[in-house]
Amino acid sequence: METSSLVSECPKKINVDQLETVILLVDSNYRILDMNRSAQKMFAVGDSRRRNCTLGNILPYPQRLQEIIDIAISNSSVIVERELDIQFDANYSKVIDCVVSPAAVSGHELGCCFVEISDKESFQKIKEANELTHQNDIWETIARELGHEIKNPLTGIRGTTQLLKEELATAKYDDFIDTILEEVDRLSALSNRMLGGDLNAVKLEYVNLHEVLDHVNNLVVAENKTNQRNPLGSEDTSSKNVKIIKSYQPPIIVKGDQSQLTQIFLNLLRNAVQALEGKGEISINTRVGYKTAIGGEVFNRVAEVRVIDNGRGVDPKLRNSIFLPLVSGTQEGTGLGLSIAQKLARANRGIITLERNIKKTEFLVRIPIGD
Repeated sequence: METSSLVSECPKKINVDQLETVILLVDSNYRILDMNRSAQKMFAVGDSRRRNCTLGNILPYPQRLQEIIDIAISNSSVIVERELDIQFDANYSKVIDCVVSPAAVSGHELGCCFVEISDKESFQKIKEANELTHQNDIWETIARELGHEIKNPLTGIRGTTQLLKEELATAKYDDFIDTILEEVDRLSALSNRMLGGDLNAVKLEYVNLHEVLDHVNNLVVAENKTNQRNPLGSEDTSSKNVKIIKSYQPPIIVKGDQSQLTQIFLNLLRNAVQALEGKGEISINTRVGYKTAIGGEVFNRVAEVRVIDNGRGVDPKLRNSIFLPLVSGTQEGTGLGLSIAQKLARANRGIITLERNIKKTEFLVRIPIGD
């Protein structure tokens, strides 16, 4: 904690709504007298509550921030707190830099102060995600070359094996030959996924994001029901306890490729279902974010879609490489689902990040709304 002797006079007119920094004006009773737009975004506060709430209303665990405010007001000094961990709920927290400055506010006899919060963690995550997508491009080139090297000889192996089956007069070796053909087809399918397609061929149109999410939800539910039946026709109850909860803001319209957006969320939702291993809960939350940097550009508004599950989680060793091709947290996975989803998001000017969540796995997809 850093301190310095300085009392800030409150200017009569100041427009802080254009600032990225979160700013709160708080009195000694922790009542919020005002906040800027960035603060409203961070704490999910509407205009009606902008000047009518307390720290306890917007933060369930405000004690540490209250302590800093007390010290700043009682000592009439600026308090700087680096890397303060503030808890938004039982599962979600942010690491921030915080500056609390005493302020003389006309009409308020109680001590007041400005609370200035820098969400360094959010910008750091976006920076890391951009670096990761650059690495993704390099690995994708390697994967494509490897896919070609695998695919070419597989075509010859399959053709030769089929000819061998026709030439043999006996069916004695059919089982062995069929096994060879099945494995060749499996490797061929893998190489096709590694080669991918022209993911950058984006067909831009106005898309209702919630319609896409509902469609993906229906697809995954249908797949889940199909997988619940074994070859004998009886039901397998291992996947019956998967619950999907949707929490949408009013309709969000983005300009993007509807097919590609569908594939992004289909990959994420399938991964979430697999992570639950037959039991658990998935949340799909949407909201509009403001002033968001993606790939070196700052967009006024973005669609934010969170896919959250309480499954087995991501191996900490894979957190920094989860979007790279051929990286998978499961033995049966190919490690291409998240890699393809990230590339599709980038083709639509967006980005996917793995969020910091204590008890759950949370993927955040940001897609720009407009320019």
